[in-house]
Amino acid sequence: MTSSGPIPAPESGLPPDPAQDGDATDEMSVAMRRLFSTILRRLLIALAALAVISLGAGYAWRGSTGLYGAALALGLGALFIVTTVLVMRATADRHVYLASAAAVGSWLVKMVIVLIVLLAVRDRDFYDGATFLITLGLVVVVSAAIEIGGIATARIPYVNPKVGRVTRT
Repeated sequence: MTSSGPIPAPESGLPPDPAQDGDATDEMSVAMRRLFSTILRRLLIALAALAVISLGAGYAWRGSTGLYGAALALGLGALFIVTTVLVMRATADRHVYLASAAAVGSWLVKMVIVLIVLLAVRDRDFYDGATFLITLGLVVVVSAAIEIGGIATARIPYVNPKVGRVTRT
């Protein structure tokens, strides 16, 4: 006899893990990994293009200080966007609590790294602040557009017919 009621919570007190629901969730995990792989590929291509444009423009506009400003912004931007996508891809088939904890934990580590870097270069004159700001702004806007576009066009199942309930993504 099968029960159509909710799956009992595990002993940990957490809600049931959607990864235990079977084939439909496996399908969802595959779709999520595909989504994050696509976003990662597009971000790396965009970072390469931004590197060529920003490093060249920074050097042409401000000389070597512009080059270093663009390089510093590209490095910090890449740290943030690439590690976020890698963490989300790695936790695509995990419980939402674990995925959220991994995302927040990686964000905290990245914030500490950025704070240390910014404090280390605060009073230095080897990089141009305007080039740094413009390049970092471009990285943020381009990465947000890629992530939003990827998510908006993703085909991720959210109904698990095997269990008969909606699975939140």
